[in-house]
Amino acid sequence: RAGIAVGHEACAAFVAHEDVADIAGLNAAVKLERMLAGHAEHGVDAVVFEQVHQRLTAGFAGRGQGVLWHGVLRSKACMQDRHSITVITDKHTTFPVVSAKVSMTLTLPPTKKRLADVGYYMAGISTLPGFETISKLSSNETAIGPSPKAIRAAQAAMETAHRYPEHGTGALPEALAARFDLDPKRMALGPGSDEVLLRLISLYSGPGDEVVHSKNAYMQFPIYAMRAGSIPVAADDDDFRHSVDKILAAVTERTKIVIIANPDNPSGTYLSGDEVRRLHGALAEDVLLIIDGAYHEYAAAEAYEDPTALVHEADNVVMTRSFSKLYSLAGLRLGWCYGPPEVIDLMERVGPSFPVNSAANAAGIAAVEDRAHCDRVLAHNGKWIARLTEALTGFGLKVYPSQTNFVLVQFPSASLAEEADENLKAHGIVGRKFALDDFADKQRFTVGLDHEMEVMIAVLEQFMARRSHDSAAQ
Repeated sequence: RAGIAVGHEACAAFVAHEDVADIAGLNAAVKLERMLAGHAEHGVDAVVFEQVHQRLTAGFAGRGQGVLWHGVLRSKACMQDRHSITVITDKHTTFPVVSAKVSMTLTLPPTKKRLADVGYYMAGISTLPGFETISKLSSNETAIGPSPKAIRAAQAAMETAHRYPEHGTGALPEALAARFDLDPKRMALGPGSDEVLLRLISLYSGPGDEVVHSKNAYMQFPIYAMRAGSIPVAADDDDFRHSVDKILAAVTERTKIVIIANPDNPSGTYLSGDEVRRLHGALAEDVLLIIDGAYHEYAAAEAYEDPTALVHEADNVVMTRSFSKLYSLAGLRLGWCYGPPEVIDLMERVGPSFPVNSAANAAGIAAVEDRAHCDRVLAHNGKWIARLTEALTGFGLKVYPSQTNFVLVQFPSASLAEEADENLKAHGIVGRKFALDDFADKQRFTVGLDHEMEVMIAVLEQFMARRSHDSAAQ
């Protein structure tokens, strides 16, 4: 890999450099080295790294040239914020720059200018230096894995993968309809519920329109609104729980969509059926209420209501669902929505030519029909949500009540949350930290396999006990 570790001084030197297009400045930046191991190890400050990124970007945009590097400079901040700098080199220590012209004539439409400031999606960490395998508790995947029947169905579908899936995709809505007593004609499919959400928001909002969402809900919601040219409006919540009153207070005559995740990610909290109905009842008929139900199957609270009932009763409600969670098909990208016939008709007409690939379609049908496997997943999840909540609460941590396959945990301070994160990583355990101020003292943990859960609880218990002892000694 190009570069050598020179840490904070190299960063600071580059930030102070007058000419960001100068080769010497570039060499200083390149020396930030392979920071995959974590910026703290090299004393690199996240704020300084961000300054480096901005100066490089601004400098080379000004020259009308693109700068690429053979490797990717990544610090911990980089992994969280998804910023990266690349520079092509010849693998020697001189790091010569090769310029590549970029078109400066392509610009975003005025209503989409804000997209230029959007960061990359904060995907969960999948590797750790020094560990061949890790306990990945960061991405809300189902650790048990897919149904064996779904795996075999996907493998069989690969025999005809050279053909477009022009026929047979109607079988998945039929399977869903049979399983949940729904109308297959009121379903639209997509390559993940994310794509379905993006399509919905793009259809029913546009320039000048507002899309209201809860402040700390799923972080893609405001991005999808900006993709549509709309204005995302963040309503305050009540300690990471949707507030119907605050959402309604954010609604104006320009509001076209109100979107909630229920149960919510990343908090795990939920709105009762009564609260969802109160929210819907206060909206104008021309405002679309989208209920993101990615974690619907996990919700077991008595007050929770299946949103399909409201979809059947109203003409302005759409529910989205995912195959990534309960059905363990995250890698195949498969999602769907259920809504009014006219919405579904338009969704299908403007959607991808073949929204679901053959393997995902076959696996989805088999997964839905394998109720025994679903029951095993739910039983495993329920057991560990309860055990995690009890254990972590016993350590003096706040655990938000969860109706999902993860728990959001609040530590006494942001610094303690960071220490706990590093301690867990030192044992090969990866939770989810969010690079957002409201989540500075929090971490999210997905339910993993039995042994992963046992080890995680033990490591956290030892860490909290040690910190408690240290505090008492002081």
